[in-house]
Amino acid sequence: MELNITDFFNMAQPSYYSASAAELGEKVSHRTWRNAVNEAGQWPDWLDTEDKRDEFRAYVRTFGAWTDEEIAAWTDKELTALLIQMISGDIRESGLHDGESWADYEEGAQAGRVPGNIGRADNGEIFYYV
Repeated sequence: MELNITDFFNMAQPSYYSASAAELGEKVSHRTWRNAVNEAGQWPDWLDTEDKRDEFRAYVRTFGAWTDEEIAAWTDKELTALLIQMISGDIRESGLHDGESWADYEEGAQAGRVPGNIGRADNGEIFYYV
């Protein structure tokens, strides 16, 4: 699944949704999760169909972090919040917001040094691949 994240990439502060305890202190996971849930309504088109939600559920199921029952119980808002956190983490790891060039990012992704879920089209739009 290919998601257009151009606006999020250009406007969001990824560390608001994905950060470490060293950056934001204790209970950072609660804080970043709350932030993502609160902002999920701003990005409803990412998972705007049942097919997209099912595809995302199938994707996260491969992580082995949650049971099928837990994944099935997530609300649409919670699904989008998890996606926000994943995209934010990958943006941060990519270094693209810290001045890393697209060429360097793509080289790092191909070498497996950073996640390769982010891509850029010739027209400048940014995509996230699930």
